[in-house]
Amino acid sequence: MVFPRMYFDPVDHNYIYIALRNQIKRVAVTQCGMYGTLRDCIGSMDPFCGWCGVTKRCCLQKECTAPSWISIAKDSFQKELISFQVISLIPGEINLTVYLHLEATESLPLTCTFKAGSVDLCTSPVAHFPSCSCNFPEKDLSSDRLKVTVTVNISDQIFTDSLTLRSCPNITENTQSDAQCTACVSAGCYWNNSGMKCTWTPKSAPYVHIQDICKQSSSEKNNMEVQERTRPPDSESRTYGGRRPGKTPAPPRESRLRHE
Repeated sequence: MVFPRMYFDPVDHNYIYIALRNQIKRVAVTQCGMYGTLRDCIGSMDPFCGWCGVTKRCCLQKECTAPSWISIAKDSFQKELISFQVISLIPGEINLTVYLHLEATESLPLTCTFKAGSVDLCTSPVAHFPSCSCNFPEKDLSSDRLKVTVTVNISDQIFTDSLTLRSCPNITENTQSDAQCTACVSAGCYWNNSGMKCTWTPKSAPYVHIQDICKQSSSEKNNMEVQERTRPPDSESRTYGGRRPGKTPAPPRESRLRHE
């Protein structure tokens, strides 16, 4: 329902006044309390809502008396709470880094576990809010796909995600570059636009959204195809006035007879 007369509270913009026929009501602009877990609270993508670490509820920041208030990252452009990248640190060793797209008013205790089936993928994962990392041997990726379960514990909220890891240089099964790009970035790998191939993620590479990088790749490919179609033919195949350049035309027959 849309009310024709709504005004922000001049003192607190978390509330609005609605002018009804016989009364004026002051209501909150959001209903954070309807979300019962950190994941649901953040997944709502409501910029007003965040998770209060002490009261264990989704609320406005002003309603959280503790300093630990967790919210969506200001530059977040996706609904996924977790993203990941695979990095080749040294030959034979892979680093898996998981990113939480969160911000907090203070540094929070964070723990993570990484399991391939029932086996720990690494023995000593490193966790510093908002990321966790795990180093493991590259030989563990010898199969086409490695299923990894990540369990994250933050502010007494536990949630899990299933990741599918692949050997980045081997993601070449699809001939369509845009589909190959999507498969590459979805596996936490790095898509090289100039070489149109999938590689391990460089250590300094920022996280990119699949739609952004693969849209750019598709655009560059289309530009190359347009340039190829509009490129003029080689100079040797051009004709000038119906003849090839550099070749002297034969004199007219009448001129040859008169000369003889």
